[in-house]
Order: sequence, then C-alpha cells, then structure tokens
Amino acid sequence: MGTIHLAVVDPGVGSSRRPLALRAGGQCYVGPDNGLLSLVLDADGQHIEAVELTRREYRLSATSRTFHGRDIFAPAGAHLASGCPWSDSAPRDRSREAGRPFGRQDNGLVLGEVILVLIASAIF
Repeated sequence: MGTIHLAVVDPGVGSSRRPLALRAGGQCYVGPDNGLLSLVLDADGQHIEAVELTRREYRLSATSRTFHGRDIFAPAGAHLASGCPWSDSAPRDRSREAGRPFGRQDNGLVLGEVILVLIASAIF
C-alpha cells in the first residue's frame, strides 16, 4: 500500500457519521464520512474499496466525543500503515457512497459547505 492520507475536517464530531478508510490507486484515505472523502469517490476509473473503522482495538481506549482525529482516525491510520489487515470490517459497496455536502435553499439564499480551499502564495 502507498501513502496513508489522514484528513480530519469534522464539524460533526460526536455525531453518527462513520469513520472510514478508502483504498484507491494504491493509496489509503482515512477520515470521517461527512463528504471530505467524496473527492476520492469522484475520481474516474479507480477501483475503490471502503471499510468502516469499527474495531475498538484500533482506537485509543478512551475515546472522547470531541477529538476523534486523535482518538479514532490517527490510531486507525497508524495501524494501517504498520500493516494491520485492511478488512477491519466488511468492505462497503461503492454504490453507498460516503456522505456528501449538498447545497440547499433557505429564505431565498443558497447555502452549502466548502469542501476544498487551495491557497497559493509566492514570496519574491
């Protein structure tokens, strides 16, 4: 397996969203099921495998309700990087794609969520 990419932008921490790991293109992506990993799911022509990170032995023993990056995602990524089996739980069918943020209308306004910001700077 190639690089383990760990991303935690998780305003829904403590909610019912699932912790996921995706494998695509020789890379592994670990993060919450809140739309953050949808960029991987949108990649054309890639075979994608997904598992829900449910095994307690791959988390910190004390899991807080507010810091899943430290308590769930980082330990899961470290276990995957150290060679633990991929199939921590049954692979998920790609047709059940990870949660995605969608726009909505509210009182004449279109509301949505930003899922990617690129900042470039140059010093001359």
